[in-house]
Amino acid sequence: MGADRLAALDQAGTPFILATWHGRILPSVWFWRARGMVVVISENFDGEWIARIVARFGYGTARGSSSRGGARALRHLVRAARQRPTAFTVDGPRGPARAV
Repeated sequence: MGADRLAALDQAGTPFILATWHGRILPSVWFWRARGMVVVISENFDGEWIARIVARFGYGTARGSSSRGGARALRHLVRAARQRPTAFTVDGPRGPARAV
């Protein structure tokens, strides 16, 4: 999707799903801040730390991962996607990097 189309959706308040690379989380958090976006974050110790940080930037969270709580996180993400932007990484922290 082109940047113009994405900007139009965002400006109109139309929900969309953002897929990003795991290695691009930090710039993505900054760029998409304060839009009420819901993001998938793992339930582990690091995930709790990250969830608290992204909440300060205006994000909601759907907690879970492929190894624990993934179905619950997906259900939460689907419900949220009907009302606001959502996001997840398509490659995981375990890799392979930049491969779906």
